[in-house]
Amino acid sequence: MKDEARFDGTWVLRTDCTLSPPEVALKYKELWTVEAASRSLKSILEARPIYHKCDATIRGHVFCSFLALVLWKELQGPGWMPMAGVLSGNA
Repeated sequence: MKDEARFDGTWVLRTDCTLSPPEVALKYKELWTVEAASRSLKSILEARPIYHKCDATIRGHVFCSFLALVLWKELQGPGWMPMAGVLSGNA
């Protein structure tokens, strides 16, 4: 426990990518955007957990989730905010 106490208040990222340490930290911190979008979309769509057993359905689910994230990201741009309100039921 004492050995790991030196990491209290800090976080450690380990990767084998070619990004610089500040870039890795930034990408990691941007992860909250993906998580928030996923929660938001599931809430708006009133989605329940889905359990897949086949590789093809898992890949399809990941693809659809990624596509939804790209769409959500595009809707965040200027001019799309009224549409975001429609999607969330606030318009």
